Amino acid sequence: MDYIVVIGIFVLIFAYAVQGISGFGKSLVATPILSFFIPANEVIAIMILTGLLANFYMLLKTFRYSNIRKIWVMILLGIGGVMTGVRVLSFVPVKELKIAMGVMVVISAILLASGYKLRIKEGHFAYGAAGLTSGFLSGLLSMGGPAIVLFLQNQDHEKHEFRGNLTLFFFFTGIFAIASLFMNHLVTSDVISKSLFFLPASLIGVFLGNYLSHKINEKVFKKIIILILFLAGISAVITSFL
Repeated sequence: MDYIVVIGIFVLIFAYAVQGISGFGKSLVATPILSFFIPANEVIAIMILTGLLANFYMLLKTFRYSNIRKIWVMILLGIGGVMTGVRVLSFVPVKELKIAMGVMVVISAILLASGYKLRIKEGHFAYGAAGLTSGFLSGLLSMGGPAIVLFLQNQDHEKHEFRGNLTLFFFFTGIFAIASLFMNHLVTSDVISKSLFFLPASLIGVFLGNYLSHKINEKVFKKIIILILFLAGISAVITSFL
């Protein structure tokens, strides 16, 4: 088996385990690493495609904790944002995309490490703005997690409601992200074959993450993830110039 395939499988398992534990982060972990071996635009499409089934599984586990009445505006504008982001993705050069990806990951790692909270008053406008921003970044870089996480953390949601709302948002925006990928001709036969090949790894990862979410020391886990994110982001930026 090609070493790139082996690396890809382990990266996807780990990335989706992170998603299963925290409710976000799969693309932050996987995209800068996979972009060393696969074109960045293809990596983003693969993460969006493999993410839908994993998000559906997470939704089955967390839906009862979600609050659709509170986040419907966030979901609605998130759908608009993700479709716009995918459209921009269709004409952004791969090199610039990889740089943006690396910078976004580094910024996310720094914000998460600092414990920064985005102070925004709760309301439809705030939820809509967060949804639009996160949706756009999801469509463009498959990295909508930090924007929505920073906002939801500010609202002091209970842990289970936090994961439930996060999963519900990413499930619906993921459906429209996939539709937009096809509409903008970003899903090639090669992308489909790679997505199907990596799909079992994503499911194994999310199953593992959901299991570990009740057992792992979250503080230690968070520190490890932040370090990986920072190193992966820096590497993605540096290698884009080589």
